Amino acid sequence: MTMRIGADAAERIATNHETVAQGPADETSMDLYNNAQGRFLGSVFASSGDEASALNHFALWASIGLLSTLS
Repeated sequence: MTMRIGADAAERIATNHETVAQGPADETSMDLYNNAQGRFLGSVFASSGDEASALNHFALWASIGLLSTLS
């Protein structure tokens, strides 16, 4: 989303979703953290437009534990 509409708009949309959805606090916290990580990676790859590489990096981060998960 960051690569397509920018980090600020992506943050507003994702945070609004978490606010409106009002899920369990631990899920909201996890989602907000992971959304921030996604915006960071999206920003890194925005100038190249290489969404595939951004997704690959995000998958790598997930596989090595750099993203938040529920226990």
